[in-house]
This record gives sequence, structure tokens and C-alpha cells, in this order.
Amino acid sequence: MSQHRCHSKLPPVLPSKSSGKLMHHTGTRRPWSSHVPSMSQRRGQRTRNTRLLCYYQNCLPHWPSPDPKFSHLTVALTPTQVWNLAGALEYSTAENDSMMNFRNIVKSRFLSPYYTLHVVTFIAFVLLRRRVSPGELSTPDLFGFPKEINIYWSLFLICVARALSAPTWDAYLAHVFLFTRVAMMVVLWYMGVRYLMYFALVWTGIFILAPQPRVKDNDNIVPLNRSSFQDRIVRNPAKTIWIVHVFATWSPLCTQLAPLFSRIEERYRHVRVRCGSVDVTRWPEIAAELGIDTSGSSNDLPSYIAYVQGSESSRLPIKGSIRNVPGTLRIEDIETALELPKLLEQAKRWEKDAQDEYRRQMEAKKQS
Repeated sequence: MSQHRCHSKLPPVLPSKSSGKLMHHTGTRRPWSSHVPSMSQRRGQRTRNTRLLCYYQNCLPHWPSPDPKFSHLTVALTPTQVWNLAGALEYSTAENDSMMNFRNIVKSRFLSPYYTLHVVTFIAFVLLRRRVSPGELSTPDLFGFPKEINIYWSLFLICVARALSAPTWDAYLAHVFLFTRVAMMVVLWYMGVRYLMYFALVWTGIFILAPQPRVKDNDNIVPLNRSSFQDRIVRNPAKTIWIVHVFATWSPLCTQLAPLFSRIEERYRHVRVRCGSVDVTRWPEIAAELGIDTSGSSNDLPSYIAYVQGSESSRLPIKGSIRNVPGTLRIEDIETALELPKLLEQAKRWEKDAQDEYRRQMEAKKQS
């Protein structure tokens, strides 16, 4: 790559044609020297890529870009410059894959205080049980087993049963923690009331200060507010299908079933099918317009509503129903209630008709 003279400041990292790695430039007129990106440089890779684009746009000679990967950019590059820029972006992506995976694990909701504190209390109970006897629970039953063992066996069977019916990991772990706390409370009662009070205070603090975290929605799910809900859905006559998830952050059932909506978005992803979410904790006026009760005893949360060309076609649970969605709700149940396969076929027909109409218009222009 030839060295171009430029009075503007060069970006700190530029690509090398020979090695495909990032190179470091220390000034506008000093030679290039190889440089291995540090951790801080990897974190700021997006910023450096932006600087690369600015450098190419301002300092290099203009040339029509032959690479369709950069056709949407207002940057004129030579073929060599395009090759260098693509190599830098691919290198940064490959280098950051392992780091991104590690960050995703660290940022996982299953490492939040809610889960870690529960695990700590369970470990503390085991250590306490090794030092303190549960008294009457140590005596054998009719079959010769200690009564304490029967409690643990019952807990194990309940956990296995929940594993077969729980729709998400969030729902499964929430129920496991609940039944484990009940079993521990029974054993702690026989170990000593004061131990039971200590653990009860800790669990109360976890419930207040560290509630179960809600999974982050898919990037393709649009968070809706009052204005966007009206503009994009209600007042939008375009041939578009919207699937709306109505939830409340304070509702444990909404938190446990939240991962289902991201799976629905992935399964029914289409150019004419959009997914949006409404947090009624922040936008109660939308809940009032939809006729959804937001009280603590509500049977309407969570709700799943399908819109076709701005008009509501179906919802789950049915409006006015005295029963809310079950904790064992599956994706298949949502698909059946909202008729999502049928709506997806309708969206595909719309898209096919639009493409055919576009081809006819292009052919008419060519003939004219």
C-alpha cells in the first residue's frame, strides 16, 4: 500500500495488505511498524473502524468501490483500499469472537445476584447442617430411612417433574429455588427456630433487593412507547403483521416467560412480520387502551397480541378471560392462539405480490 501524504491526522490503526493484520501509525510522515492490538484496542474496535472510514474518505483518492459489502457507504475507494479495509474488519471480528463469548458469559443473567445469592444460601445451609442435627428428622421412618431423606427425595422428584414441564430455564430455576427454600425451612424448623429466622431474613432481602432478572429482548424486537405504538401499528395501514408482547417488569410470570418471545421472533422472522414489546410499568396508558389490567392480581399479564394491517386479529389470553397464561406456556400454545403460521403465510404472499408488481414496473420502464 502506497503511503499517501495528508495533513489530517491519521487513524491509530490501519490494515496491512501483506499480513492482513492491523498496523500502527505513529504520525503522518513516519514509517509503518507492526503492532499487536492490545485489550483496550479490541474494546474500541468499532471506533477504530469508523476512523478508518473517515481516513479513506478524506485522505485517499476517489475510486468507485467494486465491493458490494461497502456499497451502502459514501466512500470512494480503490480496489486495493477495499481489500485492506475488508481485511481489517474481518481480522477484528475473528480476534474478538472469543472475547465476546467470554463477555456474554460474564454478563449472563444466570450470574446475577438473584442466582448467586441463592446458591450461597444453599451452600451455607449444607455447612450448617453438617454441624447442627435436625433432631426428630434424624429418626428413621417405617422403612428405616431418616425422615430428612424423605424431604430431599420429594424435592428431587419435584425438580425432575418441573424440568419436564418448564418452558424456560428462568421458570425452571425459579421453581427449583422456591421448592428448595420450602424444604430448607422444614429442616431448619427442627434444627432451631433462630436458624429459620436468619435464613428467612436473607431470603426476604434477596426478594426485595435482588429480584429475578429479565432476559434481554432480541435486537430485532422493537420496544414500543405510546407514540410509536400508535404510529407503527394502530395507524399503519401497510401490509405488515405485528406481534406485540405486553409485560410488566414486576411480574414474576412475565420474567420467567420472557425468553419465549425472542424465540418467536427468530422463528417468524420475515420482512413483513415485526415484533414489538410494551412495558406497561412505563406505559400504563397503552395497557388502558388495550383493556389490560395492570394490578397485582391481574390475569392479563403477560399478553400476546397479533395485529394485521393495524387491526387486532387475536390475543392470548382472550380479552376478559378470568384465567391468565399458565406457567407451563409453550411456544406452540402461542402459535395456536395467535394463528402465527397462517399469518406468516399471509406475509409471504404479500411479499411475493410486491416483488411481482416491482418486476412488472421495471419491465414497463424498459419497454418504454
